[in-house]
Amino acid sequence: MKKYLILGAMIFLSSVNLFSRGQNYCAKAYNVVSCLEFKDGTMKVTYYDLLTHRNITEQEYEEIKKVRPQE
Repeated sequence: MKKYLILGAMIFLSSVNLFSRGQNYCAKAYNVVSCLEFKDGTMKVTYYDLLTHRNITEQEYEEIKKVRPQE
């Protein structure tokens, strides 16, 4: 039980640290790069389509997932 409590505290503290440092984490799927941007205590998600070379909305990304095959 104590082990899980310590693990939970470590995860919580690292997430607080992410928000304060302003880091980005990106992943690629369906030829779209999605990024989580942590800045000033907020989180923002952005999407960039590698085939059309433009930023897209979350709604456009959901439509792409329906028609494009997963890499």
